[in-house]
Amino acid sequence: MGYIIYAPLQNVAFFGNKKTAELVNRYIQGNEISEEDRHTAVWRYLSEIRDIQVTLPRSKTVGSETCIVIILSQSCNLACTYCYAQEARSKKTLDKGKLRIAIDFALSKSSKTVDFIFIGGGEPLLNWGLLKYAIDYIFDARKKSTQINITVTTNATLLNDERINYLKEHGAYLGISYDILPRVQNIQRPFADMNHDSFDVVDAMIKKVDDAGILYNFRSTITKLNVNLMPEMVDFVKSNYKNVNKLHFEPVLSAEDNDEDFYKEFIESFMKARRVGLKNNIRVYNSISNSLDKLNSRFCRGEFCVTPDGDIVACHRISSKGEFAYGLVDYGYIGEQVNIDQDKKSKIYNIFNAKYECCSTCFAKWHCAGGCPTERLSQTPEQRISKCDFTKSLIASLLEDRLSN
Repeated sequence: MGYIIYAPLQNVAFFGNKKTAELVNRYIQGNEISEEDRHTAVWRYLSEIRDIQVTLPRSKTVGSETCIVIILSQSCNLACTYCYAQEARSKKTLDKGKLRIAIDFALSKSSKTVDFIFIGGGEPLLNWGLLKYAIDYIFDARKKSTQINITVTTNATLLNDERINYLKEHGAYLGISYDILPRVQNIQRPFADMNHDSFDVVDAMIKKVDDAGILYNFRSTITKLNVNLMPEMVDFVKSNYKNVNKLHFEPVLSAEDNDEDFYKEFIESFMKARRVGLKNNIRVYNSISNSLDKLNSRFCRGEFCVTPDGDIVACHRISSKGEFAYGLVDYGYIGEQVNIDQDKKSKIYNIFNAKYECCSTCFAKWHCAGGCPTERLSQTPEQRISKCDFTKSLIASLLEDRLSN
């Protein structure tokens, strides 16, 4: 049996045999190293690794105010089977006055670069007039020296030529929520009225986006239905779309669906899909694989997210007052100005920065960094252990793949 010896803070990993692993374990535990072992190549290598400069990731404050997430409304025209927001959606739409105040606040925080992300607890394009108003206002209110980055997360069903041209003119990037394969898209992402399938509509709009030359990526939710189909999804994208070079495959958040068998299948299929992607110049990733090249002190730094009520929350997934954890993530509101409760913000920082006891000795601690706070709030101890095992197994598979190639 082989071993991977991994020092994440030094960005070093290598294969070793049993004897190597035993020596490394004695070294880590502070046990005495024999004179014989001190003359081995492994010991010399460990000494070199020990001398590598270590830079710990900084635990930044909650919510960058130069990257603002805006939820115009939580209305949606799809009824996705795995939607986290269906049961607690607000019926409100963000007031134009509060929207302007939020935009002015973000623009006041930097004269260099400000990011605006329009996302839904539903579908932003259902409020096209308000979205267009917001983007127009951003470009009218910015300083000439300020770089504006616009991202719109959409299910793509409500795009048309006029909207595509407008988004292109304003340099918008599209994050398209799409499950790619026709049979999966139609089952998992049906229209709310159930009158017709969604695949044909989305497929046609993506091809228009391709023709317009707008940059975009797909974000697909992986469930038990499509867990073994990820390589096929990559092939389908390569054969049908021109401008996609990134595919985000994330396991479904539903805790009851994510058992050990699902996670095992996910890793096997995901690694195959990554290899297919590499051959076709398509990057296949998820939140865990992303972390392999970027150490984290916590899983999520938290957001500066404006809800349709004009409240400010640290997570767009908990953006409605009907959700059980809302009181744990809201830390401000928009009145005549943006009002931030610094005490609540500090408490959120502590929640997001919390770790399990087992994290202290886990090789994956600088990657998963305690895991998604939203998941932690809803998981049972058994589900948490299962997710931890999955995270460690996927990181080990990614390391093995990288070392082997």
